[in-house]
Amino acid sequence: MKLKALCVAALFLSVVLALLMAGCSGDEPPPPPPPPEKKSKSENFSGYVGDPEHGSEDPEMTFVINGTVKSITITLTWTDDDGQDSDPDMFSLKATGGGKSASADGENDSPGGSGMLTISLGDDGGNSSASEDGEADVSYLGEITITVTMIEAGFTASTKNWGLIRLGAHDAGNAFQLKVDYEYYFFPEGQPAE
Repeated sequence: MKLKALCVAALFLSVVLALLMAGCSGDEPPPPPPPPEKKSKSENFSGYVGDPEHGSEDPEMTFVINGTVKSITITLTWTDDDGQDSDPDMFSLKATGGGKSASADGENDSPGGSGMLTISLGDDGGNSSASEDGEADVSYLGEITITVTMIEAGFTASTKNWGLIRLGAHDAGNAFQLKVDYEYYFFPEGQPAE
């Protein structure tokens, strides 16, 4: 019985000593991952949208920006491609991401002229990555969906206008250019889990 108790005590003492030695081995915890780098990018898109008022089946186009976007500014520009005497073209620009949205509507400054809409989304909120201790390191918007919509293109330049009576063709739509400038986080050791 004493031998059994002595064996149990020796086993217990060896386990305790092994645990103490493992804790004092000089191994330090791994260093924290490097902080994310903030980078900038600019992308240009172009497209054509038709007038839904006059039967177009393609009145909008959607673009998606993926990643850890910190902030984004989107500028839509167009020139009425139907000439000086046509009705102004009216567009809508919308962006959503990180639980936020921004939008603007507008038409070209004069018949046959140019138009421009600009919207922005910032990083005050949205998603965040977490460090190993659970603290939020960075805030970002995540996936951004950008939608360009033709609201109305009106009548073409060849339309005859007699007061309340207008005879002629409807403007089918218009081409546009989209400039997207954004800042995003680059994580050297891989993107954070969302």
